[in-house]
Amino acid sequence: MKKIAALIFTLFVAALNLTAQQYRTPKPIDSNWVSKPKIHPTPRNYVGYPAITLSQSDDFEYKYEGRGNFGDEATTGKADYKYQYNGVSVYHTLHKLIKIMDERGIERYNKIAIPFYHAANIRWDDLKARTISPDGKVYDIPPSMFKISEDENGTPEIIFAMEGVEKYAEVEYFIKEQMEYSVFEHLFFSQEMPILDYNFEMGFPKELRMEFKGYNGFPDLMDTLIAGRRHTKLHLKNIPELKTEPFSFPYLHLMRAEWRVNYYSYYAHDYSIEKQFTWDEMAKELYTNAYKISDTEKKAVITFLTSIGVTGSETELDKIIKIENGIKRNIIVYPVVKDNSCNLDTIISRKSATSFGIMKLFAACFKQTDVKCELGRATDRQYYILDEKFENWYNLHQYLIYFPHFKTFISPTNVLLRYPMVENGVLTNKGIFCKMGSYKDPTIRLADKKTIYNPTSADNYINLVANVSFEKNLEANVSMKYSYYGYPSVSPRTTVNVIPPGDRLNRYIESLFGIHKQDNLLKYSINNEGLENYTSNYPLEIAATIKATELVERAGNKYILKIGNVIGSHIEYYQEKERKLPVDISYPHVINRTINVTIPQGYKIANLKDLKINGDYVDPRTKTVAVGFKSDYVIKGNKLVITIKETYNQTHFHVSDYQIFRNAINAGADFNKVSLVLTH
Repeated sequence: MKKIAALIFTLFVAALNLTAQQYRTPKPIDSNWVSKPKIHPTPRNYVGYPAITLSQSDDFEYKYEGRGNFGDEATTGKADYKYQYNGVSVYHTLHKLIKIMDERGIERYNKIAIPFYHAANIRWDDLKARTISPDGKVYDIPPSMFKISEDENGTPEIIFAMEGVEKYAEVEYFIKEQMEYSVFEHLFFSQEMPILDYNFEMGFPKELRMEFKGYNGFPDLMDTLIAGRRHTKLHLKNIPELKTEPFSFPYLHLMRAEWRVNYYSYYAHDYSIEKQFTWDEMAKELYTNAYKISDTEKKAVITFLTSIGVTGSETELDKIIKIENGIKRNIIVYPVVKDNSCNLDTIISRKSATSFGIMKLFAACFKQTDVKCELGRATDRQYYILDEKFENWYNLHQYLIYFPHFKTFISPTNVLLRYPMVENGVLTNKGIFCKMGSYKDPTIRLADKKTIYNPTSADNYINLVANVSFEKNLEANVSMKYSYYGYPSVSPRTTVNVIPPGDRLNRYIESLFGIHKQDNLLKYSINNEGLENYTSNYPLEIAATIKATELVERAGNKYILKIGNVIGSHIEYYQEKERKLPVDISYPHVINRTINVTIPQGYKIANLKDLKINGDYVDPRTKTVAVGFKSDYVIKGNKLVITIKETYNQTHFHVSDYQIFRNAINAGADFNKVSLVLTH
């Protein structure tokens, strides 16, 4: 983590010019939308970029506009913070000015799509967009051009086509939206291109006590009380772009700001109120919401357990397995909240539930059958590392259930995983859990921070065995079998369970084995593809027999055997620009390959030494291979046996150690290029 912090400091803090400013009376938020805009000079330092953001501003205004006004204690005799936020309205205003630099920028900004800020209501009168051409001509976008659509994930977005977009033109848009109030908020910066000038402002009622936290170069903010409201403001210059790089989690390194309501203060200097929305409170809330059920719900759960074959006489582990299978086979995750959507009797009858509804059903089934478990939530480490000191519930998107008797977990909402597999994004990360009480001891426990599995390559590996033989004309046939164990099995197992048999599955098999001609797949088989094999730990096996017409080429009286192609394509990574991000992969694993070649009678192989490649890096501290690629061979009669071991025991490399990782990757790419020369 110290190395990550050092990287973030290098990437961002050194590049940022932070201007601390005392808050002054704000101008109207759209005052920068001038009626006659002027074109800006093209910054010479950014030639080669598709586009750059000349300026961007984000303004958040919290206003108390509804019932339950702060100060109700004056009439009710007490202040109930639990309902005080019901009347808070939140307005977000985004103003962005982009300079188009080349044809790529023209293509990118001919049409603009902007996601809604979770269930936001757009103020259409405050939605503006225009293009300013290099000669100063202005193309205003009429209101009729703004459309509501959805992206590929179903997220609402505003789409509008721009006119007059050309090289060195400027695209400007302004949007004001009313957001759904939340105790927890965040703002990610889109760093696909540099931002030359950035302004952030926020105002909120004095009764809301906010805590701010900045990440990856965004500083922690402080607010100032002025004229009965709290304000904070920040100005940044020259925010660099952050490009995606192979073997990295770029989203994790984007600059972002987070803020949360600590508590509600009802008097100007009231600091005695206990901090709200803590991890402990989250655990209590999760527990209460999950386990508080009616008699009608309980009866429905008992009936459901009977329908999935749970008698109560099973071992605790068998109950876990049966209940998980029963729920995931019969109840679908459906994000739409309808009337009574969290009632268990409704969930069971409709056979659908929200993510939390699924969690509640699991909790009820486990409690009814006396399975000891703890409910929890975790972050996906590709996006967030749990910040234990900054209690932001919003980041904990992944539901988990922990079984203390077995020290195992399940992902309740992932219907394509089974005990004890969880989403790989939570691996090695920490989650917040609450212990489950019993009828004899219903006490709600405080939050318990747990580290989700730290897997090793001993449980996560791929084995490939390939047998290469030749017909009389030296056309090659190859029989191959992949065996996937642990987390490497998740992606292919998911694919073969989702894709129906037929042409689509055939195409997947062809791509898996590197087949370019459809007729070259002679036959294939798939074993242990069922999801129950996660529990039994049987490997997914995919085997195929291939007519490898492209594997052998004739060169005069010699034949060239492209033996490197047998392992499939392997990434080759030579980066001309300086690496900016650390190396991260999802989990440790090893790939073992054995290639058996039957040497044709009367032929010998001229360049066997080319098969010997060693790209292993041995960690001097552990004396084990941290990352590597190593190939070797032996001759046994007329058999050439090639062995390859590709190792990823270490999943994170600081950017300064990038060369170590790259050497191992490129060693695999070097083998991929090996061709054997067969001579008489």
